Amino acid sequence: MKKTGQCPKCNSSEIYFNKGKQIGTRAGINVNFWGGFYIDVFICSECGYIEEYMKEEHMNEGRMDKVKKHWHKYSKYAQQ
Repeated sequence: MKKTGQCPKCNSSEIYFNKGKQIGTRAGINVNFWGGFYIDVFICSECGYIEEYMKEEHMNEGRMDKVKKHWHKYSKYAQQ
């Protein structure tokens, strides 16, 4: 949705996002006790599908190192 402006589930172009909004429980994600990052949230107003992306200004090696240290790497095979 972020790149296309279209919902991948229902193909609607009625997409809204939280530009400039950093309040509420989904405005940020904690990586650990000491810090985290803000996110951009994109919502389809037709079907309710949501996508979230780390704000580009928070995309840096230091934050990614914290994510790698404190979170689990996803593997579709680990879910079976």
